This record gives sequence, C-alpha cells and structure tokens, in this order.
Amino acid sequence: MAIMQEIASRLAGLLALKETSEARTSLFLSLDDVLETESVDEPGVVKTRIEYHYSKLLIPRYFRREHISRVTHVGVDSSSRTLATPHAVIIIGSLAVSLGTVMESFTWPPLHGGSLEKGPPFMALMSYTSHEGPTLPSFVTSHALTGSRYTPGYGISQVSRELRIVMENWALENVEAIVGELTRRRSRDSLLTVMLDGPLFLAPEAGGLQAEQGRSWRELMKARIRAIEAVESSGIPVIGVVKRVESSTILSRTREFVERASRCIGHAESLADMALIHLLLKSNCDSNRRGNIMFTPKISVEYGQDWIPRKIVEYAVILPSTWHLYTTKARVLRVEVTQRSLEILRDHGLDPESVLAGDTVARGSVEPATILLSDKVAGAVSGAIKKSLIASLVREETPLTYDEARGVEKLWRAG
Repeated sequence: MAIMQEIASRLAGLLALKETSEARTSLFLSLDDVLETESVDEPGVVKTRIEYHYSKLLIPRYFRREHISRVTHVGVDSSSRTLATPHAVIIIGSLAVSLGTVMESFTWPPLHGGSLEKGPPFMALMSYTSHEGPTLPSFVTSHALTGSRYTPGYGISQVSRELRIVMENWALENVEAIVGELTRRRSRDSLLTVMLDGPLFLAPEAGGLQAEQGRSWRELMKARIRAIEAVESSGIPVIGVVKRVESSTILSRTREFVERASRCIGHAESLADMALIHLLLKSNCDSNRRGNIMFTPKISVEYGQDWIPRKIVEYAVILPSTWHLYTTKARVLRVEVTQRSLEILRDHGLDPESVLAGDTVARGSVEPATILLSDKVAGAVSGAIKKSLIASLVREETPLTYDEARGVEKLWRAG
C-alpha cells in the first residue's frame, strides 16, 4: 500500500546513515520485549470493598437482543511491534477503532491515505547513544512525555506501552469524530459506548517502574483520566475490559468476598482472582445456576491518591454454552467503569453487564467482538508497517541485528 511505503521510506532514509563508533552492532531482545503483555495487578490499590451485596458470588445474567440494538459498541485497541537495527530500536504502533453496528474499523496510521501529521506519533525511536540524532517526522517520537530520551535503559516494553497509551488517549478524545467517519446512520436511540481493551487506568506504582518511567506513567495516566472524563461529559460511557487476569488479585483483597468464598473452597485469600473464580465454578457453591454469562458482585477500587478516581470492577465469566456447569474453557474478563459511566448507563436503562453481554454472547463470542476486531486490525497494520520498513531498510542496505535478520529470514521463508 502507498501509505505503508511512505512510512517505511521516510523512516528508512533516517536510518541509512554511516555507523558511528558509538553504535552497537547487536541488541538482544528478551521475550518480554517482543511479546507485549498487560499489567493487570494493581499494586497502587489501597482499598477494595463490595459495592452491592448479592446472595450469590457468581450472578447469572440473561441477555436479550435489544442489548445489541440499544447500544453502539465502539472497540478501541492498539498494537505494537519491535524492529532492532544497529542504529536504533524502532517501536511500531498502530490503533484501531471498530464499530459494532457496521463492523468497520478506523485505523491510525490511516490505511487509505491522508496526512501522517494529523494524529499522535505511532512510532518511537530508541537510540543507543545520548546524542541527538537527525530531525524526526512528527509521527516518530524519541522522547517520553517528561522529555526523557528513549534509550535501552528505559526499556523497550515500557516505550511500547507508552506509545500505545498515547494513541488510545487520542482515540478517546476524538471518539465521536471517528465514529462519524465510520457511519452517519447511527440510531439516535442507540447509546454510543466505548469498549476499551485493558484497564481504564493504573497507578504509577504499577509494573515496578523506575523513577523516570514512573513520572512519565503518571503523566500518561493523568491524560487518560482527562480523556475518559471528556468522553463521559458528552454522555458516552467508557468500559475497560481486561482479558489477561491471571495475576489479578482484586477479589482476594476484598474481605467480604474472601470470607464468603472461603466457606466453599477454603483459603480464598491465597488465590489469584482467576484461580478463585475457576474453583467457585467447579465447587458449584451457588446452586441453581443458569445462563452462560455470570458476574461477580461489583467491587469499589480506590487508590488513595486524589488525582486517581475510584473505579468499579467486576469479573465476567463466559461459558461456551448454557449447558456447561464447569469448564476450563470458561473465559474470565475484568470489567471496569467509573462512577460517572455507571450513572450514564443507568440513565439509559443499561448496566455494564448488559452492554458486555451485547458485545459477547449476543454475538456468539466469548470476548467483546468489537475489541477482537480492533485487535486483529491493529495487529495487521503494525505488522504490515514492520514488513514494509524491513523491505525499505534492505533496499537501503541498512543492516539489521543478527537476531532480527534471522527472524526476518524465517518470516520470508514462511511466505
């Protein structure tokens, strides 16, 4: 595609430089650097409590087709890839916003042409030296929000996370305009609802960040909170959906939940949330359970910092079919909303559970369909940019690192 060639050629030209004595000839990428993972534990949480009390720990819900018609689901997700050369490490990001009613996606960078300067940076350059390099296009950044220069010591995974959050914040701030580009025939009776892949926000303490990373993360989260509040001020709720919950411990920190769960399975406080939920399913503590989507009670999560608002969290358990009482194939998701988003949903006779059901089981999926579409589109875009960039670098006779070259060789052999 022309847009991919433009991106690749503009960046490849910057890297087609003579190596200096300071340039390193190789860089070893760890598995954590290549496979982007999501921080789902909440080390900054200081208080959790059950927001609403129910007779069951896993509450069955029943969806109706109107859960689709009354809501316009908007899935937001991003992707990132890493490309290492002896000159610099390049982090390539992409963003996709998908609309459930038409199953079409908006992408950044744009797939069908347009200016690359109209949105946030979607590429980052991590230099091996402290010297400033050539002037970069506006769609490429080499510094954190705090002004710190990206170097290997900053961490490739952290740069990738920051790049993705900047793009997602921009999408939130412009969600109405983006949706307007996708369709102009949305029903006025349908509530526009943003389904955001991942947590709404995390405290700066998350992920064991170093001091400089923590300062940058704090600014990113402040920008995220402002973006969510701006969306909510337009009457649009935002729901965060966390898919990787293996190490999450919000339930096991909540005293009321642990006390009730321990009566069935014992020692619930020692379990991560996903293990706790699977044991509850297996034990069949709640008799007469029906339905293939269930939710835990809502839990209030507070961080103890004035600038971080309280959020309300619950876990959704989606079974492959109504007849499965227990299966290891049960999908466990963490659903997050702010108090304001919860109020907007209730004003329209909705709640986070019905909205999630309308984008999952009502569409025959165990994950939100709009987020799944955005995930696939964003991954395809970042992958296409990386392939185009590699081709341009090879044409410019710019070397890749040994590990990267072997990876490219395997990729090309696979077709």
